[in-house]
Amino acid sequence: MNPFGNPNPRFSAGLAVALMPTRNFAQERADKAANLQLMQMEQQQAAQAAEEKRTALASVQNTLSLVDQQDFLAPDKARLNLNLTEPFRQQVEKEITDDYGGDVTRYGRERGDYLAKQFAKQLLAHPLRQQALQTKANYALAKDAEAKGKLIVGDFDKDYLDYMQGRTDRLVFRGAYDAPKNVWDYFDKNHSTKGQYGQTTVVNGKLQQRAFEVTRDDLYGHLLSEGLSPAEAQDYMRRVNYQGGRTWKMDSQSPWDAAEQAQQNAFRQQALNYQGQGLAIQREGMSLERQRTNAEVSLKDAQAQKAQAEAKGGSTGSAGIVQHIWAPDPKNLQEVKISSQPLLLNGRTVKRGPGVGGPVGEAMVKSLGIESAIPPLLDGGYDKEGRPIQKPGVIASNLMSVTDLRGRRHRNPDGTVIQFQQVDTNHIYYVPAGKEGSGAAENRVPHLMGTAIIDKKPVQVLLPMPYSPLAANQMGSISATNNSDEKRAQTVISTPAETGSRSPLSGLIPSRAQQLRAQELRSFLLGPNP
Repeated sequence: MNPFGNPNPRFSAGLAVALMPTRNFAQERADKAANLQLMQMEQQQAAQAAEEKRTALASVQNTLSLVDQQDFLAPDKARLNLNLTEPFRQQVEKEITDDYGGDVTRYGRERGDYLAKQFAKQLLAHPLRQQALQTKANYALAKDAEAKGKLIVGDFDKDYLDYMQGRTDRLVFRGAYDAPKNVWDYFDKNHSTKGQYGQTTVVNGKLQQRAFEVTRDDLYGHLLSEGLSPAEAQDYMRRVNYQGGRTWKMDSQSPWDAAEQAQQNAFRQQALNYQGQGLAIQREGMSLERQRTNAEVSLKDAQAQKAQAEAKGGSTGSAGIVQHIWAPDPKNLQEVKISSQPLLLNGRTVKRGPGVGGPVGEAMVKSLGIESAIPPLLDGGYDKEGRPIQKPGVIASNLMSVTDLRGRRHRNPDGTVIQFQQVDTNHIYYVPAGKEGSGAAENRVPHLMGTAIIDKKPVQVLLPMPYSPLAANQMGSISATNNSDEKRAQTVISTPAETGSRSPLSGLIPSRAQQLRAQELRSFLLGPNP
């Protein structure tokens, strides 16, 4: 019997074995390994493609987030993204879809670098970026000023809130300044230019003196004199919200004493005017050549005579006064300071020395083209009890422009000549005319300080008094006349006429009656001549 239970003898055992199916296990193993390798390659390629896609997407996203990477304030970033980033993103999506069939990887490989450069170029040239840079700088300046305790001009907090909430697209910084110190002390320690005794008022039928009130214009002018700019001064006034109530310093004096003092001042001013006229007449006979020669001699001998005068305890005479004004001893000069800071004019330190009073001081003022050092007293009517009231006027001049303490030139807008409230002859201010720091007094030009009225506002100014032979001889002549007992009586020259006549040099020559009045005033002020 065969193995398959078939009794048919034609099927043998070898044939049965030959007909059985066979398996190649080695081939199967090789096929499996090949399939696994192919699968791994496909997975690697898919992972690589995914990584390339992620890289391309990240590159595009990094380019489009360039605005967010800038150190700008949030509102400016939002405006740049809306006006630049969003239109550029829409353009990129359209190119990937239409030109690259959605293949971000190929788009990034072929257009990525160009995309980044193009977007950066558009960002750099965009006007909103320049505005964002300025806003960032303004914000930094404001924060720095706040950290230093400065006052910021304007309401910066409100401006910042409006900017952050979108009510405005700009953040403006108008500047910052140090708060002025002891503002009101100035008014407590100084008199008003209107008068030191205040104003006369009637209360319950009685005359009383009341201090002049500090006006907003007074406060504004003082702030400017302290070095604040007009914008800073206006900002500080907004902060203090001054509505009145403060007063200037007032000296205690009864109304009749004040009236008497005003009358004495009027007499003194009139006497000085007559003295000036008399001196002008006295100089009338001197030729200009003689004046020049005398002045030059005075200057050449000034140093020697000054040394001799100092050895005797003082400096007198024409050479002495010329030396005192135009060539002072540097040891007698002191540095001028305003608010603890040196006063500079055109970048150079200003120094101050003693001035000259009396007729010489008046002559100095007149040499500047100003009528007098002190204002005239004008008739201000009468009080309730019939006593005259006088008020200070203004001083005339022929000046069209002046220089303030900060070196700025001023003119009246309407082109009129400048008037003055006062000119100080008690001090002489010296501004270097040569190289700074040379130490030579001759290199300093003397100046007088005055209060000019520019566009109806008081401005402190420095008035140059450069050397000239004519001016030097004029000061010397006056000094010699006032230091000579023999020549004191010659201050007012007699003329036979009873009415005034005109002289080519001095103007109106006083009449005999005017001369007698001048002598009376001189006796009242100076005492009788010996």
